[in-house]
Amino acid sequence: MRDSIDKLVKKGKELDALRIVFAFELVNKIPPVPFLKAYGKGSKKTLKKCVTREATPFSHGQ
Repeated sequence: MRDSIDKLVKKGKELDALRIVFAFELVNKIPPVPFLKAYGKGSKKTLKKCVTREATPFSHGQ
């Protein structure tokens, strides 16, 4: 089961991994906090990319 969860995390599917952890009541064996932190970091990176892309046209004198 742990291998499946690790594969999901590596693919950036932390929330799916969390669903499995809670569905199979594995919270005591596999803590959810690292998944949430990884999801937060990924979200920050995505947000920065979006903001940078959207800001680019405005920085050229428009």
